[in-house]
Amino acid sequence: MRKLYFLVGFLLFLNSCETGTGEITTGTKGTTGTKGTTGTKIQSNASQVTNKKRCKNLLVIAEDRSGSTSDHRKLKADDYRNIFKSFQKKFFGEIAVRVIGNPAPEEREFYLLDIEPFKEHLKIDDDMLMSEKGQIIAKNKEIDKENSTIEEKNNEKTDAFIKEKIEPHIINYKPYKKRDITDVQDALQHIQDKVDEPTFSDFDHIQVLIISDGKHDASKLKNGLIFKPNRPIELYLIGWKDRSVFKDLHPNTFESVDGFIEYYKKSTCK
Repeated sequence: MRKLYFLVGFLLFLNSCETGTGEITTGTKGTTGTKGTTGTKIQSNASQVTNKKRCKNLLVIAEDRSGSTSDHRKLKADDYRNIFKSFQKKFFGEIAVRVIGNPAPEEREFYLLDIEPFKEHLKIDDDMLMSEKGQIIAKNKEIDKENSTIEEKNNEKTDAFIKEKIEPHIINYKPYKKRDITDVQDALQHIQDKVDEPTFSDFDHIQVLIISDGKHDASKLKNGLIFKPNRPIELYLIGWKDRSVFKDLHPNTFESVDGFIEYYKKSTCK
């Protein structure tokens, strides 16, 4: 009987080693561990994220806050929070936000939020010794703790970013010298300059969300709006009327802010 208990215990330990994810399993005496059993998995949120592929992304958001844009609702603080939260679950990298309208010179800029990456778990090979597998499992548990700390820091930075940058400069935007015009071309040129920066040459994806009706009234344009970034981007539009300026980019269009948020929640790292 002692030999039987020893054999069952040995198989439980070996099975837990082979998961290679840093998970800890607990169960009642006499069960068989993690696969097809009554065992309970204990795993941090950060660990669940790191077990999935994550991409290095740049997300650019340009929101029209001029008075002429009334066909769709403006983004609220919770909308930004939901978008940023979806970004953090699948991506890391940089988020850049600016207003479209007639901002003061000192507010004509991108407000930037850096999202730190989680650390990856170490992998376990089948031909490793049990002692080596045990060491890796212990190390993966330490990585889980580090990732929980990174997750907390990302959340704290996001909350501060919304409070200190998004709310005062985007949501509560006021036109410069009370001149409420929409300088769409200025914003498009600024976005183009941003995504073309060599800083982002090694990023997996560049995503651009533009929330505007696209009606430019800051000055008369002879040849219409121009937007031709030098690298591939994923373009999302909400409320844009004439999309001919984007004809070569095949934009994803959305009728509402809520529609985009639901779509972005389901986006994945490719």
